[in-house]
Amino acid sequence: MFKKKMKNSPGDKDKFLWVRFGALGDVLQALTCVFLLKEKFPEVKMSFLTTPPYVEIVKSQPYIDEVLCGEKRPLGIMFETIKALRKNRYDWVGSTFKGSHIVFLNLLSGIKNRLGDSSYFPFLQTGNIYEWANSNNINLHDRSYPSICATEENMIFSKKLFSPYVGKKKLFAVIGASKESKKWPLNNWIEFLRPLIADDWTIVLNGHGHKECLFAESIIKEVGRDSILNLVNKLDYMQMAAVVRECDVAVGNDSGPLHMAALSGVPTIGIYDYIQPLEVGYSMPWFSSVISREESLQTFYTKRRSQSLLAEISAKDVLQKFDFHVNKFVFK
Repeated sequence: MFKKKMKNSPGDKDKFLWVRFGALGDVLQALTCVFLLKEKFPEVKMSFLTTPPYVEIVKSQPYIDEVLCGEKRPLGIMFETIKALRKNRYDWVGSTFKGSHIVFLNLLSGIKNRLGDSSYFPFLQTGNIYEWANSNNINLHDRSYPSICATEENMIFSKKLFSPYVGKKKLFAVIGASKESKKWPLNNWIEFLRPLIADDWTIVLNGHGHKECLFAESIIKEVGRDSILNLVNKLDYMQMAAVVRECDVAVGNDSGPLHMAALSGVPTIGIYDYIQPLEVGYSMPWFSSVISREESLQTFYTKRRSQSLLAEISAKDVLQKFDFHVNKFVFK
């Protein structure tokens, strides 16, 4: 009833919409999918639908032709979003998000070719996004090249910010995360950073919110301010994209800023409780991780996820990975 025959690939004059409302890491990974599509179909107009916090960082990417701002809830706002999509008359819509609301939004928008990966109401999609991409020789999991760019204006801002640190080795430390269970404990961070500071590294602290401000101040209280550049709560996403590119390496929790570092081409080390699936997007060759449990992230649904799992990862564990990673990618 709803499933119509789909073309295999867009024509040069077609309009392709990608939908991802949030959060930051998911939006950045979705942008990478659009980057791969634009590389394959350079003449196709690529549009991106997201929520207000991410409009500017999406708009700044050179492979994005148009950005739309919308919401998936409440229902009234979602219908306003649908009206805007119907007016724009897109030929294609794609998303890797598995939620059911995306399926209905795409259907009600009147877009003929609807590509998704939802297990809810798959018959309302005209094709699976990954299968369709593979049929067009596109690997949506490919992270061989950096895909997140910074604007010239923000690169100037970043270079000015780092002018006192020219010639210094710089570590972008992602100390925050959306959940406590994804945060490496304070004492582990302190033990990890002390030998790096002794080795003349400048530590760039990144985070957001009151709790992470307190976390940063606790680190500074223990290791001193001389080698710390505390940028917690001081950067928007556009500035962050430039700042991370000025750093030599990034280390931290599974969070949006860690995705930004890795997708910007910065050698990156993630600290995880479980093995991250391919869909999360950390498959770039300059990425590595330290994991407390050699188990799939799917165990999150059957076991209680807690910060105690990350506490099992010692500073020594991360330092060993750091030394190997830096020698391989930074000072090769």
